[in-house]
Amino acid sequence: IYLGSETGGPLTAAREVGRKLEVDMERWELAMAAEREAICGEALGLAIGDTLVTESRGKPVRMKITQMSAYVFDGKLSFHISGKRYRKDGLLGKLDESVLITA
Repeated sequence: IYLGSETGGPLTAAREVGRKLEVDMERWELAMAAEREAICGEALGLAIGDTLVTESRGKPVRMKITQMSAYVFDGKLSFHISGKRYRKDGLLGKLDESVLITA
């Protein structure tokens, strides 16, 4: 195997290309996540930080939205909303709550 002397050789070049691809993929993933969040927000009229009232085991539950996303699976559009659940005394709690809405 030729490693080269001054330029680092083909293995070094391949490693650099791999690092660049990783950086590009991370940037694309962040852009896609932001786009999914924007789609969800526009479709449902919600934003990060909003309080959402939903139902869990037949009882109303309030949650503060921390994440939202939109997905297409089996030809159906789904919205996933998650956040921290409010306690019974009205304070924001530690428990996470999640809602899946399929259109």
